[in-house]
Order: sequence, then structure tokens, then C-alpha cells
Amino acid sequence: MTVTQKDVALRARVSISTVCLVLRDDPRISDQTRKSVLEAASELGYLARTSLHTPSDTHHIGVLLANPGVHPTADHFFGEVMHGVTEESERFGHTVSVSAFDGKTLPRLARERRVHGFIIGGAPISPSLIEQVRAMTLPSVFIGRYPNHLHLNAALTDNPAGAALATEHLLKLGRRKILFISGDPHEAVVSQDRVEGFLRAHREQGLQPGPMLHAQRTIEGGMEAMQNALSEGIPFDAVFAAEDLMALGVLRVLKQQGIRVPEDVAVVGYSDIHMASLSDPPLTTVHVPRRRLGRTAARLLDDLLTGRAEPNLHVTVPPRLVIRSSCGGVPDS
Repeated sequence: MTVTQKDVALRARVSISTVCLVLRDDPRISDQTRKSVLEAASELGYLARTSLHTPSDTHHIGVLLANPGVHPTADHFFGEVMHGVTEESERFGHTVSVSAFDGKTLPRLARERRVHGFIIGGAPISPSLIEQVRAMTLPSVFIGRYPNHLHLNAALTDNPAGAALATEHLLKLGRRKILFISGDPHEAVVSQDRVEGFLRAHREQGLQPGPMLHAQRTIEGGMEAMQNALSEGIPFDAVFAAEDLMALGVLRVLKQQGIRVPEDVAVVGYSDIHMASLSDPPLTTVHVPRRRLGRTAARLLDDLLTGRAEPNLHVTVPPRLVIRSSCGGVPDS
């Protein structure tokens, strides 16, 4: 079993960030703490593994999350992504620190943490913030698609394809009045991409798309959108919510109104967060391989740091449909 910095931290009874600082020989660490961490690392065989890397091969990676706590959907998403980033970075012998950032803190983070490269995610990230990252000239990888993304290194998931998968599945089940609940397309590129996939699936089958509503990407946002659709008398036999949290809100309102799922209305979400499999009924959703996305971003950054990749490289991780009871299809066994 591979020993990680988390294992060293548990043995030494310190935080993972402290282990990172010790391995970087940071002068802020006391001699006693340094001794405890190095002894724990030696006992676990961690130093033997990292010694295979020369100092020039080992880098400190700064993971930057924009506006944590502002968007619950992004927080669910990036928590799992960060596991993948850390796992893969440690496999290369790199250290990792995670920070919240904005335009004011970015230069300070780069200076104080002595980072060699950035992995950046979160929502929303403004074009001006992206330009600040590019101006720093450090290798950087964005997770997700952002404005001017063609000029960025990025690990992506194919949101149009994922939305098309979900829509096509509902159409195959005979649903022809699919209500699509999206996040604000002016706020996040991901919302634009999922709208595109929804429309494309209808267009390819020569069908007119159903009604679309915009909502906050939260349970409350999904509830409000569903209540509005019912009060306005919008006809629908299926709901595709472009985030699982919104879909959970939809399920709650339908249950309150005595509308059966999936008999009367099929419901599909997007992201496959943990709560999706625990809802009543379990939620059909588009699975985004978040940990794999994080590992992909870490590999891409390592390639940039070591000169094995050229800038402006995009790596796409495909989504897949997870069929459960909420759509009326055959659920996964």
C-alpha cells in the first residue's frame, strides 16, 4: 500500500500541511516538530519513496479554490476533485497546499508559499482573475471550462455530452415534455454547456425542446423552480435538473404535491453527488468522475513542470449516465 502524507501526519500527530512544510524544509517549523515528522516518515518508508525524486523533480503545488462556500454545488464537486489532485501529486513526490483566493491574495500566495505551479478551480472565476493567473507565468491548470479557455491548460469533463446523455435517455423512455432546470448561463460556463447538450439531443432527433427555467444551483433553487413550474401550469412529464442539488429540491416538491416519481414525472440530475443515491427515489444522474478529474489535472501540471507537455493543453474526462429509479428506466444492479 502506498504511504501518503496523510499517513505521516497521523503517525506524527500533526496536520498534513505541517508535513508538507517539513518536507519543504520550511524554517517556520520547530526542531521538535520537524524531528517527529521525519521520524514518522522514516518509520513508514515515506522518505525512501520520495528520495527517488531529485530536488529539481519535486515541486510544491498550490491548489487555489475561488469563492469556497459561495456555491454549494462547487464545494461538493471540488472536495472530491482535491482528493484526486493530492493522490496523484504525492505519487510524483510533490507537496500540495490548498487555499482560497481572489485577485488580491493571488500574488501573495505565489510569493509566500513558494509554489512551482497552480491547479485552479471554483465558481465563478472572472476573466480578469484568469488573466492575473496567466500574467504570473507559472504553470497552471484549470479544472473546468472558463472564459477564454482555449488559451488555458485545463482538465475538463464533457458537459454538453453529459447533458445530451441524460436528455437522450429521457427521450428513449418516451418523455416528450422535458422541463430543463439550469443554473444561470450568464454566471457559469458549465450551465451554458449543459443547456447546449439538452438542446442538441432534441435537435438530433428532430424534436422541439421542452421549457427551460433558471434557478440557483441549490436544493432551495430546485424547489423554487419546481413550485414556479407547477403554479404557472407548465406541462411536463420529466424534469432534467442540471445539478443534483436542484434535482433533490425538485423531488421534494413533487412529493409534497403528491406527484409520483417516476410514474407521473421522471427526474434526472447531474454530477452524482453522494446524496443522489440516497434520495427517495434514488436519483438517476450524470456521473462526473471527480477524483479522476483531479488526478488528470495533477498529471497535466506535472507534465508542464517537467517540460513533457506544451502549453494550452486540454484533457477531457468523459461523464457517464447512472440509471436509478427516479427516471423509470432499469436501475443499476
